[in-house]
Amino acid sequence: MKKVLIHSIRSDQTMAALGVSSKYNADWNFLCSLRDKGRAEAGAWLEENYHHIGQRSSVDVRREFL
Repeated sequence: MKKVLIHSIRSDQTMAALGVSSKYNADWNFLCSLRDKGRAEAGAWLEENYHHIGQRSSVDVRREFL
């Protein structure tokens, strides 16, 4: 089997602050705010992990998801 490197870019704090009704919120301003928060989180992740890409995983799949 080939070694697979896994990365996860997410903002658990942002998502936890949203209520269930946000799943149905198609308001343009809300969607733009999610996009902007996602871009900010991705930028921060890249600053911290860019040098790991292609070298090692940035997330422990067993610990985080299993």
